[in-house]
Amino acid sequence: MKPTLDQLTDWIRRIAGDDPRSAFRALFEAFYPELLRFALFYVRQKEVAEELVQDVFVKIWQRRHFLPGVQNLRSYLFTATRHHCLNHLQKAVVPLVSLDELPSETALKDNFHPENALLLEETRHVIQGAIDHLPPQCRLIFNLVREQGLSYREVAEVLELSPRTVESQMGIALKKLAAALRPEGAFRKN
Repeated sequence: MKPTLDQLTDWIRRIAGDDPRSAFRALFEAFYPELLRFALFYVRQKEVAEELVQDVFVKIWQRRHFLPGVQNLRSYLFTATRHHCLNHLQKAVVPLVSLDELPSETALKDNFHPENALLLEETRHVIQGAIDHLPPQCRLIFNLVREQGLSYREVAEVLELSPRTVESQMGIALKKLAAALRPEGAFRKN
């Protein structure tokens, strides 16, 4: 039986809040069979489709605190599943690199500098801090585009916003991230 809008709203609230496990189980049981059939349409292999749909649910669980911002959960689930399937298909057609073409372990060690690793970790920390300080809707849109890989149009559909709003919010997010990465005292254009 297809879940009602009230059930979906209740599941979102509970998954993001006080009763995540039982609500998530209900969501999984309600949508898994339908999402599996949908994924099979793209990948045509049951095992691959099962893995892709499970990955969608794992990502939802990991990012469950963003669920209250999702206006249309059903659309979100199908869009995320389609995206996972298309990513899988895209990776499947990329030619494999020969082991002879990969850099040797010695070459990798010779090019490793502890300062670079430290700088990379500091940069990641600054970026994550800037993301955490974005306004809630802006952060949600940024995560859907950058982490989930959804297009602006897909995000607009899932959140029931105009594509222009999504584009504007991404612009705000990118400007704030760029500002966070700008060295202190660097020249700024007005």
